[in-house]
Amino acid sequence: MSAFRSRGSTLEKGGEPNIVANADAKVTKFFGINKKTLQKIAIKRHAKRDAAKIQQAWNARRIANIEESVKNDLLPKECLTGLSALKQEEFNARISFLQKTAARHAARTPKEIAAIKQRWAEKQLRDNTIRTRAKNILTEAKKW
Repeated sequence: MSAFRSRGSTLEKGGEPNIVANADAKVTKFFGINKKTLQKIAIKRHAKRDAAKIQQAWNARRIANIEESVKNDLLPKECLTGLSALKQEEFNARISFLQKTAARHAARTPKEIAAIKQRWAEKQLRDNTIRTRAKNILTEAKKW
């Protein structure tokens, strides 16, 4: 016969001994622990949150990541202009595009990067030449 059964405990009836049943209440009282469920704790935590502040902090982190990509020459400096003035949906789309672009550029080799920069310089030179010619043609057309 066990010690619990000899004292007439409730083990035979499917309960637990008195010492175990009251232990949780005694520990809770001793340590000052409130018995809240995880759901109640989460509800209280979420009630304290401010969605606007969370979004602003998230946007600031995303812009900081884009700034880091600009510093690493993965994106042009012009990418940062006007980001904070965009509406949230446009902002999300622009940031997503810039992040994908930065990831694609980060995967390129130095040789590929040099070739792209060379093509870009050629394009700018060609565009400037076209603008100069167009301006000259317009000036001559005004003389007629």
